[in-house]
Amino acid sequence: MLLLGCSADPEAGEPEGPSFDSAEALYDAVDEVLRCPIFDNTNIINIALSDGGFLEGLTCGEGMVLAWSEDREEIDEARGNFADLSEPSPAVQSPGLFVVDAEDSVQPQTGDGPEPPQPDSRDLEALAEELGAEYTEY
Repeated sequence: MLLLGCSADPEAGEPEGPSFDSAEALYDAVDEVLRCPIFDNTNIINIALSDGGFLEGLTCGEGMVLAWSEDREEIDEARGNFADLSEPSPAVQSPGLFVVDAEDSVQPQTGDGPEPPQPDSRDLEALAEELGAEYTEY
């Protein structure tokens, strides 16, 4: 008789999701899937925190915001800012990072200027799958 079995390491815990070492590395991964407009200094945004500080985030076109931090509490707080938007917003999240499509909550630009830059895709479900992260809505 042959018995086969497997067991999980009880100390292994749940997977941590994708691992990045900077917001720029996260941006590169997002760009691979969504094909962001050209990166320049206008892609950098500051997300207000309750201590008066800011978490530096990046944009992948109009309304697509991404942020990364080693400090999970800081990410959770910044993520909470998007939960209060007027419209539900699709998002990808994992410990230490989030990507949210807040396009429907951004004031549209008016006037005769050029259209704001957009990513080629806004498919955050595909992004979540590619990153091994969770797809949700804020």
